[in-house]
Amino acid sequence: MAFSDWTQLGLDLIPLADLRPGDDRFRITEACDRSDLRESIARVGLLNPVLVRSGEPATLLSGHRRAAACAQLGWTRIPARILSAETSDYECACRAVGENSLERPLTLLETARALVLLDGCHPDDAAPPADAAALGLPTAPVLCERLKGLVRLPADVQAGIAEEAIAFPTACELGMLDPEQATAVAELLRRLGAGLNKQREILQMVLEIARRDGIPPREVVADPLLLAAMDTAGSDPNRVTQTVRRSLRRRRFPAIDTVERNFERLRCELPLGDGLKIEPPRDFEGTQFHLGFSFETLEELGRLRDRLEGLLHDPALRAIVSGKGRGFDDPC
Repeated sequence: MAFSDWTQLGLDLIPLADLRPGDDRFRITEACDRSDLRESIARVGLLNPVLVRSGEPATLLSGHRRAAACAQLGWTRIPARILSAETSDYECACRAVGENSLERPLTLLETARALVLLDGCHPDDAAPPADAAALGLPTAPVLCERLKGLVRLPADVQAGIAEEAIAFPTACELGMLDPEQATAVAELLRRLGAGLNKQREILQMVLEIARRDGIPPREVVADPLLLAAMDTAGSDPNRVTQTVRRSLRRRRFPAIDTVERNFERLRCELPLGDGLKIEPPRDFEGTQFHLGFSFETLEELGRLRDRLEGLLHDPALRAIVSGKGRGFDDPC
């Protein structure tokens, strides 16, 4: 990537109307605009001119957000660095990418778009790795192919990636589904905003349930019982995520639902009263129970101690503690 006229750029004020409308061929930045950029330009002006290739109309290479902000401010002309009309598409692509990648870290989607742009503009349909490296882009073939696959994902999946609600490995797995199914699962993951491990766990259970029941994944995530449980969980993302995981696990492993019902039956038989609370092993997978106390005075604590002494001889508590291995069912 040795362009002899790299620094030979003309600088001029050009009419915004001269720019080709809606031409995003060389754009790699996120599509949304930010009001703070518009406010900054309104106060101190445009500090970094846009980059264009001359022509009729001219092609905007870098500075799409800046140009949009200036247009919103009512500007009719904009400072621009101008490349000649004979500049090749590949040279324009390299400069458009470099304007971004050499100034700030690119997002996953921007990196993907940059790689696709370079390949698409190169005469051989494959940009040399040395050029990508010079522009701060990855060059490992497997990683690059996985990244470039992101731009082919449905819009909702890409939106989840941009929001950091869908991690790169999860996005790659969604890319193996058809667009309709990937979109349905992406909508669920975007609502949860969970970490990578929980994303993959939820996705795996959705796919396993779909395969077992012979239904598409979108029907699994659109199950009325699941949606009702999510609505009941409220607005706390962590609580909603936990509810989804629990609901999917029950459907994926029906025995868990039976275990929970058996435990609840035994817990209701215990005379816990106010101030005492017993919880099962987390997700009914561990071996330890949790007994909680709630009191305000030492006298209340003493009464709780006496009540606990009585619970130690209660058949329901004995059945709970000894029944973990058989799902808290009644002893034979």
